[in-house]
Amino acid sequence: MLDGETATDVSLVDELLRTQFPRWHGLPVTEVVHGGTSHALGRLPAERAG
Repeated sequence: MLDGETATDVSLVDELLRTQFPRWHGLPVTEVVHGGTSHALGRLPAERAG
């Protein structure tokens, strides 16, 4: 992690969903493991997120 970056994990994503997208809060969030980018990715289940 670089200086000034905020650590992102599944619990932070869930909290952001709670405050910004309450209908999706509580859905299981899966961290997407990737390389070559500084973005954090999470995935919600497609059948319940729409």
